[in-house]
Amino acid sequence: MTFKKILFAAVGLFLFAGNVFSQGFIETGLFSNPEVEARYAEGPWKLKNSDTLELPFLDDFSKTYVYPDSTLWADNYVFVNNDFGLNPPTIGVATFDMLDEKGRIYEDASSSGFYADTLTSLPINTDYPGDTTIILSFWYQPKGVANNAPEAGDSLLLQFYSPVTGEWYKVWSAEGADVYDFKPVFIRLDSIFLAKGFRFRFVNKASIGDNSMPSWASNGDFWNLDMVYLDKDRSLADSSIDDVAINTRFDSPLNDYQAIPWKHFYPSLSLITSQDDPDFRVLAPVGYCDLGVDSANIGRYFEVKDLLLDSIVYPTADLGSENIFLNDCVEFNPFYQGNVFPQNGRDSGLFEIKFYIKYDTTGGLRYLYRYNDTIRRVQRFYDYYAYDDGVAESGAGIYGVGTSHAYLAYKFTVLKGDTLRAMKVFFNRTKTEANRKYFILTVWEDNNGTPGNIVYQQIGYRPEFLDSLNVFVTYKLDTAIFVDSAETFYIGWERTTEDFLNIGFDKNHDASDKIFFNINGYWEQSPLYGALMIRPVFSKEPYVKTSEPEYNGFEVEVFPNPAGSFINVRTSVNGTLKILNSQGLTLNEAKIQKRNTVIDLSAYSPGLYFIIFDDGRGNKQIRKFIKH
Repeated sequence: MTFKKILFAAVGLFLFAGNVFSQGFIETGLFSNPEVEARYAEGPWKLKNSDTLELPFLDDFSKTYVYPDSTLWADNYVFVNNDFGLNPPTIGVATFDMLDEKGRIYEDASSSGFYADTLTSLPINTDYPGDTTIILSFWYQPKGVANNAPEAGDSLLLQFYSPVTGEWYKVWSAEGADVYDFKPVFIRLDSIFLAKGFRFRFVNKASIGDNSMPSWASNGDFWNLDMVYLDKDRSLADSSIDDVAINTRFDSPLNDYQAIPWKHFYPSLSLITSQDDPDFRVLAPVGYCDLGVDSANIGRYFEVKDLLLDSIVYPTADLGSENIFLNDCVEFNPFYQGNVFPQNGRDSGLFEIKFYIKYDTTGGLRYLYRYNDTIRRVQRFYDYYAYDDGVAESGAGIYGVGTSHAYLAYKFTVLKGDTLRAMKVFFNRTKTEANRKYFILTVWEDNNGTPGNIVYQQIGYRPEFLDSLNVFVTYKLDTAIFVDSAETFYIGWERTTEDFLNIGFDKNHDASDKIFFNINGYWEQSPLYGALMIRPVFSKEPYVKTSEPEYNGFEVEVFPNPAGSFINVRTSVNGTLKILNSQGLTLNEAKIQKRNTVIDLSAYSPGLYFIIFDDGRGNKQIRKFIKH
């Protein structure tokens, strides 16, 4: 790496006495959901149907996103998404958790248990005299990809409303459990529910974490719901669905990365996987399953749209047809020739990739399932590298006694030489914002696959929370750092307290081999599957290397460290010295000569302090020490 002279800016820092807890790199839940917060900020969710619905009633949660379909459901507390379900029957699930329709923890959340999300159908006509074949079916799953499974005492409930009696009845429930596959449930409607105005609702009972640790008072107890289907002429033994459905996410075609800088893409087309024929490349695989009563023949297609230019840049490509057998699942790699991401004359790229299958939707109820035939992926090329997809399913970070000066480092290898300018981070909100503790932004060189020498540090940063439309906060470096093509570096921080900082954690992508932490003087690799939501940002302007000799700096030694009643500061030049406490307040300022200076610390309280030395020519160096 090549560095300009380093200028440190000191602002407020403070210490917090952490709770007693075992050390480690751990995972926890979220206190809020930015996607729901953003949708709520767009305006109120409104019902689009006030009429009593006729059968069939079907929702596989592939038609809408964030909020439920308001032509079917009467409330908007659950989160409709394609992120939290683990191997769902079809794309899209409704997730029950402890967050309300605004994306925040329910105000009455408690560790003793409370009723959280509700999903209530609109009134439905089930008045078919003598018909006993009206059955409600659905698929459910506890936990999914999130970290927090519902425990014993937590549950998912199903209730029926009878227009005959005017009361709600509990007809089914599932107790909390750890993750397993989606399970189907079939329930026949009794006679008291066979009337116009019948309704049903799902409710989850949850319990918040230990409130003695505010950083951990976060979301959890997840349940995922899919394929809710109510109709007549059904059988309790009939578990098939006459449909072929996409059931996987559509991922990035950029191998390990979910996003890279736009100007780094063209020298690196090889990062998109090639087939045997070098003229062809493949996008991310897509999975689909035959859920029906017979084998099916489907067609496969994809297209790419430049969202910045609002134009189709790769017209619909016919990828051929395929016979898929009953109950069979297929993983298909969409392939293409040429470049689906052409240069657009801008400094960034934003493309929508759409993949879809064609299947006869004229028979039976197939027209109701047509929304699960299409999946979209927005591919971003801005000024950063990302292993994460921008959606946090949980949080992660270092926690425990003795971790107040632990390091967290994230490994990246650049595809083109460029200047590192900033770090984007998505910090999760926590109860009472208990994780707003200062950290020291740090950059390391590579040392045979683990973080090596520290090449840059800057104090004065803490977790910040922007509005829900921009959950990543940018922390700018005050020093230009040039990283050569194919060079590996690490970016992260040194902690200043034992509190859990709670970084967004993407559970749908794994970068665990690139996450390192150092608590006791040696580096360890993350034991958790997932990707931290930390992104290095590179300059939009070219950084030109010159032959100008680098400034060699000057020496500043501080000892002993930790210190007792005094500390020595030895410098190789004259200058000005400042001592700041962990709140950023200047406690001492003096001009010192090129010699050893002894500073009396007897009036200082135990804690973390910073020494900033200025040589008078605009060059500064920073040292930190601990007072016993």
